Amino acid sequence: MRIRPGADLHCLGQRAVHEQIARAEDQGPPRTVAIFLGEAPPANTLEEVRGRRSERLALGLREIYVSYGDRMADSKRVIPAAKAGTARNMNTIAKLAVMAAASYT
Repeated sequence: MRIRPGADLHCLGQRAVHEQIARAEDQGPPRTVAIFLGEAPPANTLEEVRGRRSERLALGLREIYVSYGDRMADSKRVIPAAKAGTARNMNTIAKLAVMAAASYT
């Protein structure tokens, strides 16, 4: 997996996809994660999810967004396409983007 430059993280934080699913659950960034992938997720990613309950999912360019709502601790969902990815919550992504931007100034 390659490391994303700060500009990528900033753009990710600005994308409306994660905001839409977070607002739908009214849970916000702590319960919404972006699963970073090395390439675009397969078109059938959402159909392949197993153990899904109330989680809301959306695909990004090279990310899978998951909003857990109030069931984060006991989620049993499995996303096969996320196997090679790494997940971070939206608050962490925002902090990483700030740190990356500061390192370029």
